Amino acid sequence: MSFSYLKFDPPGKDIPSQGYSSEFVSKAMARLVKPIDPDDPEQYPTDLTIICGSLKVEAHSHVLCQDSSYFKVVCKGGFLEEQTQKLELPAEEEFLIRRLLCYRYTTGYNDESYDDEKDPPPHIVAPTYVNRLYLNAQMYSTADKYDIPSLKQKAAEKFDAAIREIHAHEMMNPYAGVSLVDEIIEAIPHIYDSTPDGDRRLRDRAVRVAICKRRDFENHPCLRDLMAAVPEFFEDIRV
Repeated sequence: MSFSYLKFDPPGKDIPSQGYSSEFVSKAMARLVKPIDPDDPEQYPTDLTIICGSLKVEAHSHVLCQDSSYFKVVCKGGFLEEQTQKLELPAEEEFLIRRLLCYRYTTGYNDESYDDEKDPPPHIVAPTYVNRLYLNAQMYSTADKYDIPSLKQKAAEKFDAAIREIHAHEMMNPYAGVSLVDEIIEAIPHIYDSTPDGDRRLRDRAVRVAICKRRDFENHPCLRDLMAAVPEFFEDIRV
């Protein structure tokens, strides 16, 4: 993300990786888009209200428009959103939009699961388990939908990192929790449904996992359901 025409204080280390409440999003925005004179809040005022499900947050259109033709058109293309300074996004995408906004302002987003020691913030109804591969595949397709190439690259990198980390954990604790094969099988339908045939980034990673874990994959109880849902995946494995 390039903001060469503005001066920023770097994001503080005290910004938590998992806090995606409306309050956190606003604070993260405030820290990254901190004006040169902190006593003059009018220097870089927010000019757009984003509404998505239970999320309602004040944002900066110039930040959202960076690296995104979608937001450039919506925010600067003479549409109703530019006049009203309000942008409503699909409520069912709230879980992902919170992460998209945090990425726009901090160049990162959380893909970790919540547990007893790391409770989700009050604005998020989060399960105790999050499939990191599925979540990063969703962020990949969300970045594609809103045309944010840098976020798409970040999601792909986090998808790869999650594969390595889950595999390493599985090697150290072979009978603990959900396996890499469990997670990739859950993610495969979304990967193939949300990406065009020419976009091989996540597809090739899924194929590689299936080949490397062939025995576990072939013996998985959900294999038949996956074959019926995503036959093209199995064509890729045979190539």
